Amino acid sequence: MKKFVFCFVAVASLIFASCDKSNPADDFVGDYNVSAHATFHNIPLVGDYSQDINDLECSIVKKGDDGDVTLTMSGTSAEGYVDDKGLHVDPIQIQQELMGTPVTVNVTFPVIKAPKNGTITWVSTLSASAMGVALTGEAEMTAVKK
Repeated sequence: MKKFVFCFVAVASLIFASCDKSNPADDFVGDYNVSAHATFHNIPLVGDYSQDINDLECSIVKKGDDGDVTLTMSGTSAEGYVDDKGLHVDPIQIQQELMGTPVTVNVTFPVIKAPKNGTITWVSTLSASAMGVALTGEAEMTAVKK
């Protein structure tokens, strides 16, 4: 009888432990207002050029129960996942005006830490080409959950 009770307790413990598993993406899922301070470096005849971008719409939607997500910002979507280190997002391309010229900007995300009080901050790496010149820079990003 002792063996039966011990086995029953062991199996019940495993069942309850597996039911308590939460999706790591839950901390990130939601709609956000995003602002950015973007800087491009070494632009010919200009040097560094900075620009503030406000009121970007962003949503993070989970896909399944294992931490996979889709991030959509300004109409552009990227796949990603959340693990114990944070949010990992594939690079995206956005259309932006830079000094009056339309430019395709490649945005690369670092691993983004979990939100604190509904706010996420990170620095993305930027690259673009304008008028045949390769540009690099960064964007200090702040996302506030709606």
